[in-house]
Amino acid sequence: MGEDSGTEEGVFMEDAPVGLEQPVPEDFPPDDADVGNDGEEGDDQSFALPRDAQGRGWGPGFPNCSRDRLVTAIAGGNGIRLPVRQEIAPLVQSLVRDLEAARQRPFRADWSWGFACRAIGGGSTPSNHSWGLAIDLDAPENPQQKGATPPGRNTMPADAAAIAARYGFRWGGTYRSSPDPMHFEFMETPDDARRRSGQGGGGHGTVPYPGPPPLRRGSRGPSVLKVQQALNMDFSSGPGVFGPRTETAVKEFQRQHALRADGVVGSRTWAALFP
Repeated sequence: MGEDSGTEEGVFMEDAPVGLEQPVPEDFPPDDADVGNDGEEGDDQSFALPRDAQGRGWGPGFPNCSRDRLVTAIAGGNGIRLPVRQEIAPLVQSLVRDLEAARQRPFRADWSWGFACRAIGGGSTPSNHSWGLAIDLDAPENPQQKGATPPGRNTMPADAAAIAARYGFRWGGTYRSSPDPMHFEFMETPDDARRRSGQGGGGHGTVPYPGPPPLRRGSRGPSVLKVQQALNMDFSSGPGVFGPRTETAVKEFQRQHALRADGVVGSRTWAALFP
């Protein structure tokens, strides 16, 4: 029997590759941006780990921001560019993908951003943006609103909090005193991030099959990157981009494992890659 077949995913469901952007521009986000504020004291905390990112193992934030582990996650239907920590880049892509699918329209690239070396507005407490652990999406349509009833005025899907929690993020729309629906912040440790995105050491472990549809030439995103890493590729076609070199490597792997050598990563090839 051949591999499972299926049609390619649409624009709202397709991941985009993680690109590198070093250094991140100093003026990102724009000076006049309506930025989220990472919540306030007294907000309900549903995460057991310390809210402070340094306490969770991410190192120092504002004012001693580090850029050496930042990458740009290219995400969503409009290819928005979100500078974030390397460990959470695949999770950011998946988060944006699922939010767009649920609300049935993409976020705007000029209204969305990630890393910013700053404090939470109105104080000196480091913002999660200063670690590259937070993103703001479609800020003008999802402003922080003091005194509003959560989630406040917003264009996020009704299940935004559940989608965020799926990837270890907290949604600002749940803040009790000042809902901030543009804002999503990763609330776990670096090891949690690597585990969630399949980057952990000591073997691949159980990696759920991402299809259907299967991965083939033209596919892109974190799942393609996982395949390339499993094949020990040098990313000549680009990390997270399923090009001709990836197809050739997949065919060779399939031949070695008595699979149909069609260069398509369906459920059987995936299971062989991640036993």
